[in-house]
Amino acid sequence: MQPEETTDFSVLNVTKEATGDGSIAVRVVVRNDGGAGGTTTTNAKVEYDGTTYGPREAEVGVNPSSQSAATFTFALDGGANDDLDAYDVYGRVPGQDWVTAAESEWTEAN
Repeated sequence: MQPEETTDFSVLNVTKEATGDGSIAVRVVVRNDGGAGGTTTTNAKVEYDGTTYGPREAEVGVNPSSQSAATFTFALDGGANDDLDAYDVYGRVPGQDWVTAAESEWTEAN
């Protein structure tokens, strides 16, 4: 018998960047290590100075043994400042804990 092909979603990477209009864009890269393609819900949130923005959600389709991304834009009260390190960003797929940019497995250097 052939093994059943399933999806195996996880967050590979979470990044942040200023958009230039006082907002922050959070990009969540989702990996599928399973043998079947599928769609999963992806969430993102931003925490700054005791305030949480989000979570927001989007559907992401990912082929087998591949990755795909969703980008979320957060308009922050008073606008984003120039120090992006002051903002904590998180990504998640169902059934898993929130992943921070520092905890994600892949970096821009890879």
